Amino acid sequence: MLVSHALELSLHWWVTRLEARWFIDVYERRPDMNLMLLQLAKLDYNMVQATHQADLNHMSRWWKGTGLGEKLSFARDRLMENFLWTVEMDFKPQFGYRRRVATIVNALITVIDDVYDVYGTLDVLELFTDAVR
Repeated sequence: MLVSHALELSLHWWVTRLEARWFIDVYERRPDMNLMLLQLAKLDYNMVQATHQADLNHMSRWWKGTGLGEKLSFARDRLMENFLWTVEMDFKPQFGYRRRVATIVNALITVIDDVYDVYGTLDVLELFTDAVR
């Protein structure tokens, strides 16, 4: 089972926390599993998951507060994807502030890109590109 799982997809493509959850499920079915270790792994997973849920709740309130999703109907509403990307980048609970800031930056870059694509004229886009450089 472990070998087929490892061959299914390269390790760098797996989402770290989902991979941890998969290993918890596999370890639970082993006849030689250590119950204390299993309980500790589940507790750790659930505590980190609760932190991520609180971060996502905070980011959802921020996104709704900006009103960008309603005001810019053409813009991609990709808060969840941006948040999950930052969770994979820094999943540990102590990096919550970094995850929130990176999610905000990613969401704003996505909106700017959409404005750039929809409303940009060649002259304005050249000026904007030069300003960003």
